[in-house]
Amino acid sequence: MSDRRDFNPPHARTQSGATQGHQAPLQPFSPTGAPPQGGQPPQSGQPPQGGALSALRQGASGAPAAPTLTPATRTTTLRYTDPNTGEVRACELVSRILTANERNAVARIKANLANGVVWQSLDVVDQARFEALALCAVQLREPSAWLEDAIAQDLNLALAVHAWLVEHDRIFFRPNLGEGEGEAARPRVVLGA
Repeated sequence: MSDRRDFNPPHARTQSGATQGHQAPLQPFSPTGAPPQGGQPPQSGQPPQGGALSALRQGASGAPAAPTLTPATRTTTLRYTDPNTGEVRACELVSRILTANERNAVARIKANLANGVVWQSLDVVDQARFEALALCAVQLREPSAWLEDAIAQDLNLALAVHAWLVEHDRIFFRPNLGEGEGEAARPRVVLGA
């Protein structure tokens, strides 16, 4: 199958695939149906001046905006109420995007937590907990001692911090995920282009 796109309608093709006859040159569009001034397209190759589309065209900056890049290190403040004491604790969380070796370390930690049990035979809650603990252990940078203990004990805290870490990873590798303006973001990876 070919990637070539043929925009001629099927009824205009001969059996060999060629189009019949010649195609008339394209004429400029006029919303009123009237031909452009003088009946001819502009000779300079420039679009006609003074219409609604030219006003839009003149308002465009011309250059695409530079992508907003997410830094490899991200911080936020965590407020946590200890369920045992009711004490409200706060600390700063620091996430740094993982290296290849650190991603491997996350996988090894998950395997160690599974303790030889086949991953698919674990309950989904245990899978989620092990995933959260492993990612928090590697991607969180210099967490406080109380936070390390609380994450190990409180599944809700572990899952909330895990979600924040995963979000950082997702937006780091997929910039421009905000509301779209102008052209669509170019893909980071292109194969066979």
